[in-house]
Amino acid sequence: MTRCVRSGFHGLSPPISRKALIASGAVVYELQKSEHPFASVAYSPDGRWIASAGWDKIGRIWDARTGQLRHTLSGHSDKLLDIAFSHDSSRIVTGSYDGLAIVWDVATGLIINTFQHVAADRSFHGIYVHGVAFHPTNTDEIATGTWKTNLATIWDVGSGEQKRAIHVGNPVNVIVYSPDGRQLATAGTNGQIHLWNSASGARQDGGGMRHGRKPVHELAFATEGHLLVSASDDETAAIWNLRTEKKVRSFKHRDKVLDVAFRGDGKRI
Repeated sequence: MTRCVRSGFHGLSPPISRKALIASGAVVYELQKSEHPFASVAYSPDGRWIASAGWDKIGRIWDARTGQLRHTLSGHSDKLLDIAFSHDSSRIVTGSYDGLAIVWDVATGLIINTFQHVAADRSFHGIYVHGVAFHPTNTDEIATGTWKTNLATIWDVGSGEQKRAIHVGNPVNVIVYSPDGRQLATAGTNGQIHLWNSASGARQDGGGMRHGRKPVHELAFATEGHLLVSASDDETAAIWNLRTEKKVRSFKHRDKVLDVAFRGDGKRI
């Protein structure tokens, strides 16, 4: 069951503002109940849509104001692992255990293009697309992070062609673009965080950002691009200074940390 803050009450006067509801957390609506969990949920940048990636092999687009289902995204043959919007909220990309990344049109719910990941032995089995991301200003570029191939791959959405493949060295759980699109950050099963030049694929870190020995599940850049936050199986979230590769602060939880994000102004996570 997934819950989201509602935009207002019916039948109340005067209406309660969205800001007040979010602050209070008192009013929620439930997205469609399912026996299968959601692996990932994303808000569109324009605030109109919520997208979910389900273990039932289905992606869904919801109206963020009403909670009503807008589109069902059927095209994967195995559990979905990640989902992300383009910067203009017009497209969605999904990643799955089936080795596919699929880009969808938000307005119609139709497939724009499909991206098949292939191992060196030309096999498809065991390639999991764990991380997906859109370039922050270009809706025709996506990045994917995979298991088995251990690659960060950049694709051209229009042609479906691979622009470059970066050998990360271990299974990739998460891949994110920096706010200016010039860098990619990756992390995976060994707890190591890396930075890459998105144009050349060259590694741009010195190896100093190791969250720990357990898998990292999520990364997020602060808006100004010099801070990165990571979430790990070791029950902590950590903030990193990308200029020094030093850990700024660590936040202890009581269980695995699976997701994390910066507030828009970068002052809170």
